Amino acid sequence: MPLVRCDYNTEDVSEETIKLFVNDLLNVSMEIWGLGEDYISIFTSPYQPADRSTAAMEIEYRVGAKEFIKENETADEVHERFLSEVSEKVKELKTKYSINKGIVLTITKEDWKPNFLE
Repeated sequence: MPLVRCDYNTEDVSEETIKLFVNDLLNVSMEIWGLGEDYISIFTSPYQPADRSTAAMEIEYRVGAKEFIKENETADEVHERFLSEVSEKVKELKTKYSINKGIVLTITKEDWKPNFLE
């Protein structure tokens, strides 16, 4: 169950753009992780006055360690594959939405056990 934080600079990314970007990012995430939208959370926040980043956005995926356990790959190989796949898609979105500054992308493996309660 990935938890995604997407912090952004309002000088580089409009409110409308971030809404569209996040919707596409959700679809990309569902495709890559093979999960439905109920199992991926994305939260956004504009940079605050005390924040310091030259990037237009900083995107951090926090992903449960069990997502990195695959039969024919090591956890490090899965991590690299996820980073590569997400990076490719984020680059496409960056172009699609004419985001001219860089985007920092991080995928962090978390030792947690989230529980979705219905």
